[in-house]
Amino acid sequence: MEDLSSSPNLHPTEPTNSSSSPSPLPILTKETVQEYPTTTCKPQGKSRYPSLEANPDTAAKLKRFAQRQFIAGFDNTRVEWPVKGAFPEIESGHPYKQAVERVRKFYGIWKSHGLKHAPKCYERWVLSQPENERERLAQCTDFKELRCALSAAYDVEWASYIFSWATSVVSFQDCSSLGQEFLKYCIIQLMVRAHLTALRQKSSSPSPELAKFDRRYLLASFDGLHTHEKWRNLTVEDFPFRSVPALRKRACLRRVDMNADSDGDVEIEGEQPRTKAPAHRSPD
Repeated sequence: MEDLSSSPNLHPTEPTNSSSSPSPLPILTKETVQEYPTTTCKPQGKSRYPSLEANPDTAAKLKRFAQRQFIAGFDNTRVEWPVKGAFPEIESGHPYKQAVERVRKFYGIWKSHGLKHAPKCYERWVLSQPENERERLAQCTDFKELRCALSAAYDVEWASYIFSWATSVVSFQDCSSLGQEFLKYCIIQLMVRAHLTALRQKSSSPSPELAKFDRRYLLASFDGLHTHEKWRNLTVEDFPFRSVPALRKRACLRRVDMNADSDGDVEIEGEQPRTKAPAHRSPD
C-alpha cells in the first residue's frame, strides 16, 4: 500500500503569523500604467492616398502632370491624362480613384489661387497708371473699356503671378502662340470679372452693369474659360514641360515710374520743406 504520509499536502498553507494583515494592493505608478495601459489609444487616421504617399516621386509626378493639364484649358473635367501620365499601367479600381480624387483636389486649389490673385493683379495695374486715372479705373464698370486697356498693357508676368502654381513645370514664354493667346485671354477675363465682382460686393445697390457679377457667376466664368470656339484645338502640347527647372522668384512690387509719382520729383536748389526739421544737436 502506498504510504500516504509522503503525499503532498493538498490543504492551503496557513500563514505563519496569524496576526499579519493581507498584503496591500499594488500602487499604480506612471511606469506600471505605461506597462499595462487600461485604455486603448485612438488609432492614427489613415491617409486618403496611402499608395501615393508611399512613393513621393510618383506623387510629385502626378502633380506635375496635373499642373500641365490644368493650365492647358482650366477644364476641371480633364483628369484622366494626368493619372495615365503618372501611372501608365494603372487600371480602373481603388488606386485609380484615389489618383483622380487628388487631381480634382489640385484643380480646386489652383482655381481658388487664380481667383484670389486676379483682383490683386488688377489693383497693382491700377496703381501703375497715372495718378489722375487711378480713381476712375478703380470704379470703372465698362467691361469693354477695361478689356481693351488691359490688353494694350498686358505683360506675361501677370500670368506668372496669377498662375504661379504652374510656373515650376511650364514656361509661359515657351508656350505655342495659341497657348500664349489663351493665357492672355484668361488673365484679362479674370482680372476684369474679378474687379467687377468686387465692385458689386461693395455696392449696396449695384448698377445694371454689375447685376450679373456675383460670386457664383465668377466661379462659373472660370470654369467656362476654355469653352470659346477659338480654343477648340488647344491641348497640353501647347504648354510643354520646362526643360530647365524654374528659379523661384520673390514676390515684389513692380518698379514705380518716378515721373508719374507725386513724390518722385528731383530736388530743386533752394527749395525749402513745408516744415523745418529740428536741428540736430550733438551730445555735450
